[in-house]
Amino acid sequence: MMLGIYKKPQRWQSLYYTTHILPGIFLLVLSFVTEASHAVALMTISLAFNGASVLTNTANCQDLAPNYAGTLYGIMNTFSTTAGFIAPLVVAAFTKDNNSMESWRKVFILGAFVYIIPAVIFMFFGSGKIQPWNNPSNPNEDESYSSSDMSSDEEED
Repeated sequence: MMLGIYKKPQRWQSLYYTTHILPGIFLLVLSFVTEASHAVALMTISLAFNGASVLTNTANCQDLAPNYAGTLYGIMNTFSTTAGFIAPLVVAAFTKDNNSMESWRKVFILGAFVYIIPAVIFMFFGSGKIQPWNNPSNPNEDESYSSSDMSSDEEED
């Protein structure tokens, strides 16, 4: 079927849902906790699942294009690291005038949606199938030379 949710997921795809949705759920719960020790525990658990998400992201690159997995992961990582400089600006916008729990609640809810919405989109439209661009259409167009090509060039000189 066309929708990803109806296909039998690979093992790592099932893990993908766990490692991307659970951190978001923990952030949602965190946004309504007032006890400091509970907040620390929830943040720690959320970040633990976040760390496990690296496994699923890397596996998906390998599944989509084994021949270009490094390049694909580099492109994906370039976009994902933009959060490192955008997130502080967003937090500053939410907490600039009022550094209260209400302001931080909005930050945590936004963070939860950043986890959950892409996971749901992947659930419906994502795939682990090898993409057609993984294999060149004509392998004879490769510009590399074999040793026999080089020896025949030298004989002509």
